Amino acid sequence: MLAYVDAEILLREAGEPDPALAKRRVQELAASRPADPLEALVELRYYQSTGAIGKDEAQAQIAKIVGDEDAVRLLGDDEAARREALEKLAPKR
Repeated sequence: MLAYVDAEILLREAGEPDPALAKRRVQELAASRPADPLEALVELRYYQSTGAIGKDEAQAQIAKIVGDEDAVRLLGDDEAARREALEKLAPKR
């Protein structure tokens, strides 16, 4: 799983996002039903980690992409549950 993230998702330094733009972007991501939900989830998590959106907003938008149950798992404290939810989203190779 982590090999996929390392190989396919490139992270780079970015400035603090504007909260209004971040909120609009997360709504677009959730509405678009992305082909690769992991990319959208990483972006949503970034906005949450910078404080541009709150946990409730992140959970609501993530739920639109992966469903309520997996959104709770992805944002929860149980590492095994988070890993299981992520593995369901990983492309089959």
